[in-house]
Amino acid sequence: MASVPDTFGRSRVSYGREECVALPPAPGTEIDSGRKDDEDALCKIKFDDPNVIFCPALHSTNPGTDIYELPTGVSRASFEQKECAKETKRNADFLAKYKQSTSCSYTPAILAYGKVADALKIHVDVPAVVYRTMEQATHKGVEKMAGVYAHGLIKQTWAGLVSKIAASSPKVIKDGLLYGAMVDHKGGIDHHPTLNQRGPDSNPAAPFLASSTWAMATKGSEIRSQIPPSLKTLGQMMAVRDVGEMAIIDHILAQQDRFGNVAKKEKIFWLEQTAAGQKLHSVKATKANKPIDGTNQTTMQYLNANHIPYVQFPVMVLADNDCGLRQNSNVVQKNNMVQHLRHISSSVYKHVQSFAKTNPDDLLEYFQNQTLMTSDEAKGVIARLQEVASILKKNCDNGTLLFDSEPEIFLGIGANPTKELRITG
Repeated sequence: MASVPDTFGRSRVSYGREECVALPPAPGTEIDSGRKDDEDALCKIKFDDPNVIFCPALHSTNPGTDIYELPTGVSRASFEQKECAKETKRNADFLAKYKQSTSCSYTPAILAYGKVADALKIHVDVPAVVYRTMEQATHKGVEKMAGVYAHGLIKQTWAGLVSKIAASSPKVIKDGLLYGAMVDHKGGIDHHPTLNQRGPDSNPAAPFLASSTWAMATKGSEIRSQIPPSLKTLGQMMAVRDVGEMAIIDHILAQQDRFGNVAKKEKIFWLEQTAAGQKLHSVKATKANKPIDGTNQTTMQYLNANHIPYVQFPVMVLADNDCGLRQNSNVVQKNNMVQHLRHISSSVYKHVQSFAKTNPDDLLEYFQNQTLMTSDEAKGVIARLQEVASILKKNCDNGTLLFDSEPEIFLGIGANPTKELRITG
């Protein structure tokens, strides 16, 4: 890991010796306003807050610390004994996950994902993440629980992390403190019901590449024309957009472990007539029964009261980004997934091209100083970014790339810019 520079971060919050750092956007790009708010909220989590409690992550092969809000009326001892023993569905508000560089997990990869997602303006949700340090004494209780509750491979990887901490490995310890990435965890994130497919270790992407969704993503308009545009079929088209954007960012950041870790959140979509024409709206399903801002009416009450048809379906979330920057085991790159893409958002295409033209020296400095990559890792990211931009540009020029994956285009309420982009590039 590169050393932490004095210019590290856009904002820093200290809690005693501990520190939380929110990162600035990449050069020439802007931070998403929602991500900024989420990062700032993450940095308000105090590890010594009596209402904050930790459990070992037992559902992932990479060890980490799950951070919860302690339920009212529940003692810490009771929660640690009953809830922390569970692998999933713990009865508490799940606030965040804390991960270090251990097993295939790698702090710089986790830190980089949100910043590259913002630079490319991808639509797929990448949860907010911040750099965070932790007192070793705070982590000891989590280690003890992992020793009791973890089993099999998870027990082994936890033992590996504990060994690294005991040896003060610079991959997980700096100035006597643990350091790593703290990732936002919002309700409604689970494995995607159709896109979460994994093959053998020799090619984990194999069943995904054989799926009908991937076939749609890698064939032209003859496939799309077979699906009549409507709200009921919108989910199929948005899945095509999602897998394309996943392929682009995972190629750039050399993700090894996406297949089998494709997450989702449920969203509700509806069309509404306005003076300018029909407009597509959406809301997370977890928020649909909460009051709309400034009113006492929920989204569902509003839709039902006005007899507005709606659909609910899963959209992709790239929630597990810890096994990135694996230069020699880039599954997406090895399967030429970007080369085979045929449907993409014009906005993402334009931002890939723009970001790839950023001064390489500025990007090198940013990835090293802000996401803490090594020089070789940062150079690899820059090279793969330029590679992806070149592949997409070539397929745009030869007519095999269609800029039709916006839901408004599919529904016939937005213009298709494919011809324009082929002329301008």
